[in-house]
Amino acid sequence: MGTKNKTRLPIVSLGTETFTFGKYQGCTVDEVIMENAGYIMWLQGEHIVHFSQEILDRAEQLEPDQHRDYMLDNYAGYGDNF
Repeated sequence: MGTKNKTRLPIVSLGTETFTFGKYQGCTVDEVIMENAGYIMWLQGEHIVHFSQEILDRAEQLEPDQHRDYMLDNYAGYGDNF
């Protein structure tokens, strides 16, 4: 079985770097954080991209609110189980 080589790309600061891959190709880091902070956390956790602590802190701050809003938008009316 071969080993997967993942390149970690350094991203220095908010808003200055643009994604060149994936579903947010062409978007800035800041735009992705505002749209889907969980994606930033997933990329970091999978060691695909190395983000600065500033970016991670901002994503961690927004992620719970985005998840709540997603649940309310998509599952409202399905009971009080969440």
